[in-house]
Amino acid sequence: MKYLLLQEGILTGTIPSQLGSIKSLEKLDLNFNLLDGTLPKELYSLSNLQQLDLNDNDLSGTISSLIGQLSRLIFFQIQNNKFSGTVPSEMGSLTMLRKFCTREFMPWLMRPKI
Repeated sequence: MKYLLLQEGILTGTIPSQLGSIKSLEKLDLNFNLLDGTLPKELYSLSNLQQLDLNDNDLSGTISSLIGQLSRLIFFQIQNNKFSGTVPSEMGSLTMLRKFCTREFMPWLMRPKI
């Protein structure tokens, strides 16, 4: 399975750690649901993941430094959740990352150059 698209109000509860066993997964879209809890560490082992869309849920906790293992990640969207903490420095190793959206950090990313 390459794509798992379960968006727009069909899911509640926590993100199952078993998703981390779908090693062929390239796109995981869980936006606009009622998911809560933290990101399971098993998600960070999805080495083929290119798109991770988790916006508009009730997720909390921090983004783990394990995010650096997602070397193929291009798109990472987490806005409108309850994440806390800072962006892990390991995100700097994600050389393919083109879009990172989080309400807390968007003003910094969008700041015009003077």
